[in-house]
Amino acid sequence: MLIVGAGPMAVEHGRAARALGWSPTLLARSGDKARKTAEESGLQVEFGDVQTWLEMQSPQDHAVVAVSVDALAPVTMALIAGGVGKILVEKPGGVGAAELARLDAAAEASGAEVYIAYNRRFFASVRAARTRLLEAGGATSLRFDFTELAWKVATLKTPAAVKAAWLYANSTHVIDTAFFLTSEPERLRTEIAGGLSWHPVASRFSGSGRTDQGCLFSYVADWESPGRWSVDVRSHKERLLLEPMESLQVQAAGGFSWESVPLDNLDGGLKPGILAQMRAFLDGHGGEHLMPLALQARRAAAVYDRILTTS
Repeated sequence: MLIVGAGPMAVEHGRAARALGWSPTLLARSGDKARKTAEESGLQVEFGDVQTWLEMQSPQDHAVVAVSVDALAPVTMALIAGGVGKILVEKPGGVGAAELARLDAAAEASGAEVYIAYNRRFFASVRAARTRLLEAGGATSLRFDFTELAWKVATLKTPAAVKAAWLYANSTHVIDTAFFLTSEPERLRTEIAGGLSWHPVASRFSGSGRTDQGCLFSYVADWESPGRWSVDVRSHKERLLLEPMESLQVQAAGGFSWESVPLDNLDGGLKPGILAQMRAFLDGHGGEHLMPLALQARRAAAVYDRILTTS
């Protein structure tokens, strides 16, 4: 199993694969990075470019892409061209609807299965919320907030192109969780305002609509003001709040008090959601939680790009 990348997320994926009995190989871009990561993680790390590495190895059935956001799509495209059959690529898979559409077309043409690694889908809090919503007959309404810490993002040593696509690169974590718990948007009206030096298109966002299962939703995000990610979803039986998203609070119908839901921590000491996500990717256990690339490509055009406009 190949994991392209040698940074913290690549190491997390490697540790998760090893915990599940696999022997992953991480691929770094330089010898120095390979040696450092191998020493610090205890994982097998090699270096080189993806295409050359694939040409020198036996065919790979599984691969994970955990590189910088701007390199996700090109690396995934190289893996598809190299005949890899099943690929898990870190979110968001690509920066924009056009890039994701090209990637999806290549995957479909080759028959490759490609999934986007939204590990919050595998949080214990999200799994518990999803179970409760299914038992209650589904969500009736939804509110979510994807406010970002703009003053912190401004200081990051992140390429300007990635910061300019920050909604894709980071905010889609919470947007995806919100619609994963409910269903896909069928109607959407959006408003934007403001702008930042590193994200000039907008810094304040609001919108509302209806999902294809009749759940009414609204959202707000103000990157110029304090705030935090949250998902607030309701059913006929109760109100569920993920804020922070690693926790779950419930308000029963007919009452006002909040109750914290005990959660089973199945993360094995790894970053939350990573182990369960890897298990779903490798053996299909919980695979319905994985985000298909085809859905990400459709949602990019129908939702993510539209959130960045007034419509």
